This record gives sequence, C-alpha cells and structure tokens, in this order.
Amino acid sequence: INQKFELCYSTVDFESLCVEITVKSEKLLVVNCYRSPSGNVDSFIDMFGSILSKLNTFKGHKSYILGDFNVNLYNSNSSVVRRYLDCMFSNNFLPIISRATHFGGLNGTCIDHILTNNISNIICNGLIRCNISRHLPTFVVLDYNFDPNEKCRNRNKVNINDFLLQGFLNDFKLLKFDLESDSAENMYSFFDRNFRTLYDKWFIKSQKSSGNNSLLRSDWISIGVAKSSDTKNKLYDIWVMNKTRVNWNNPAVMATLR
Repeated sequence: INQKFELCYSTVDFESLCVEITVKSEKLLVVNCYRSPSGNVDSFIDMFGSILSKLNTFKGHKSYILGDFNVNLYNSNSSVVRRYLDCMFSNNFLPIISRATHFGGLNGTCIDHILTNNISNIICNGLIRCNISRHLPTFVVLDYNFDPNEKCRNRNKVNINDFLLQGFLNDFKLLKFDLESDSAENMYSFFDRNFRTLYDKWFIKSQKSSGNNSLLRSDWISIGVAKSSDTKNKLYDIWVMNKTRVNWNNPAVMATLR
C-alpha cells in the first residue's frame, strides 16, 4: 500500500486520503473523502474535480472514491447536487450507492457515496444495517478470483439443499402479514427481521464457540461492550419504529422510547 500525497487534501472545506493498493498484478486507487456541510461549495468542487482529473492520469489503475460528501443525491433540484454530478460524470465516474445512507430526521438522505470509473468487476454493492451511528456503512465487493479454499477466520459455512430450502419456505409461509392495518415500514421491518432469522436458522452453520466468547464480534470488542451494543440496538429499533411527525420534536415522548 502506497500513499498518493498528490491526491490528499486537508482543509476546512474538504478532506481526502488516497492510497494505491496492489491486488495480484492489478493496481487500485482508493480515495476516502469528507466534505463539511458548512464548507465552501466552490472550494469543494474545485478540489473534487482536481482529484478526479488526477485519477484519470493513472493509466491502468481502477479508482474508487468513498466517503461522507454531505451532498444529498435525492435533492435533484439543488445546484450543489447538479454541479457535483456534472463534475463526476465529466470525469467518467459513476455513483454506485443509490439507497438512503443517513437517517437524521424523518426522511433518509443519500450523502455517503461510492464512486468508480470501473464497474466491470463489481460483484455487489450496498449498505450494511448498523445502528452504531445515523450513517449506514457502504460497501463494494470486487471480483479478483481469490482461491475459494483459502481459510478465513470466523467464516460461517452456508449449507443450502432441497431439504433445507423446503424447511425455510415452510417456516416463511407461517409468517402473518397484516396488510390492512400495518404500515409499509412496519411490514418491511417485520419481513426483514424474520427473513434474517429464518435464513440463519436453516442455512447458516456457525463455527463452534465456547463460553462467553460467542458474544465477541471482533478481537477488540469486549463482552461488556458487545452486550451494551445489543441493548442499544434494540432500543434504537424501538425508537426508529415509533418516530412520527407528532412526537419527533416532543422530548417527553421521545425520551420514553430511547
């Protein structure tokens, strides 16, 4: 991994860090960016355009730009969005995240982006459901034909056959959706929660663990932090599901849901 200093900025309006990564015989340029929502737009567009232009000078490199740009792609009437997209498209870059990534109010916004000048080897991209912050992590998976037999620590084995598939379908058919009285948001949350539970039940074979070690999500997370995180996530789900225009700005009501 080599840092590309000519593509790194650190100002009050825009920050970027670029590294060159070699995967097998191929070179990738990965740029992590952040734009302050209170920063100067003209300064940001100039620096952003400069980065895109310089990335195109690296022949044989595939480039990926990711970060929090605080530019809501859903706001198509905004002049900032139009200038941002014009700058992007004119340099042959495309956004690959189209779902809402930030939930700071009643409506989600798409402000966390991944941009690339190459989509030929993208397997999938999207968001990770996570309640650590109001931003959902974005990701992109690239195809580099790694050895499928390569050992991976803590990898869960997925088993799918006709018997397991039928068991999954039978359990799924038992779910009851209240299509008349329930909201679309509640129905989707119900579907998503139960689909994940049934998928794990029938198809995922977790590696054996003993004692409280099963609570550890990563080497650096303690058991206490893992338990606290689970509690916070459950409370956050309750809070999100009870947000309405009536109680959103009512501290007394929202305090009972947090």
